[in-house]
Amino acid sequence: MSEISVATPQLLRRVSAGAVLDFMRASEAVTVTEVMEATGLTRATAISVCEDLMQRGWIRELANQRAFGGYQKGRPARRFELNERAGYVLGMDVGVSKATVVVSDLRGKALGRSSQPFAAADIPAEERIAVIDRTAMMALHSVGASPDSVLAACAGIAAPVDRNGEVLVTQHFWDCSTSA
Repeated sequence: MSEISVATPQLLRRVSAGAVLDFMRASEAVTVTEVMEATGLTRATAISVCEDLMQRGWIRELANQRAFGGYQKGRPARRFELNERAGYVLGMDVGVSKATVVVSDLRGKALGRSSQPFAAADIPAEERIAVIDRTAMMALHSVGASPDSVLAACAGIAAPVDRNGEVLVTQHFWDCSTSA
């Protein structure tokens, strides 16, 4: 029997914020009307979500349409854009001989990278993790970012794993007897 999710106000705010961020990530400067059309939110909800995202630093409000030059008549539209530097995403490739980490902004643009070799294919898990950690720190440093600014990380490894991160098929370079 599946569990039914209750649509709490917190859940609805999170879903609305996700919809707005998804739209803004794929767009340049947008108006509240464009946010409404893309997400199906009411004007009041779209404005509330945009203001909340501004307070969190995820989006910025731009000069209004009057200052921008597109003003026709009536109240000028509020314009917003994604703050792609509000945080960073790490993509990690952990292979047999080296680790590579790429730092991207919130639009997915690669900003920096670092690669470090492993001393050998059969190093202990702790040493492998230390190399990956050092590589990630170097990649972050290359773009002037701190570990606190990382919002998500994804790692691809050269072995099949289950949902719990356990290696399914042992290969010589993964020491499964050592916990990581």
